[in-house]
Amino acid sequence: MTIMRAQLLPAERSRMDFASSPTWPELIGELKQGRDLHYPECSHFIPMQMPDEVIRALREEVDAWHADR
Repeated sequence: MTIMRAQLLPAERSRMDFASSPTWPELIGELKQGRDLHYPECSHFIPMQMPDEVIRALREEVDAWHADR
């Protein structure tokens, strides 16, 4: 599993403020397998801000899935 996180949620912001990531930064530690991709320069809308990076990460996931088969 790949988690893509945006900038951290500032203490004074609402949890549903899409300028930052609502994802718990320690979530990756709860998973048996996975990777955490953190993009502190992005908002919640990483796919619109960095489409090539999202495509690359998805291709890596698909390739890894095929390699495990």
